[in-house]
Amino acid sequence: MKKASTQKDIVLRAVKELVVILAVFLLLQHFGILNRLAPDSLADASMIDDHARDNKIKNNNR
Repeated sequence: MKKASTQKDIVLRAVKELVVILAVFLLLQHFGILNRLAPDSLADASMIDDHARDNKIKNNNR
């Protein structure tokens, strides 16, 4: 019985850690910190996507 409880504890701890990692990732992404931490090529690719989206919005509003 104790072994099952230990395995359950391990799974719960892993799930908690994944939730924390996801929360930190989403916060970093939301505040734009990932663009500062990412290599230039990744940051540039993200900016290109943002620029293309902004242009599409502008073109649709004309």
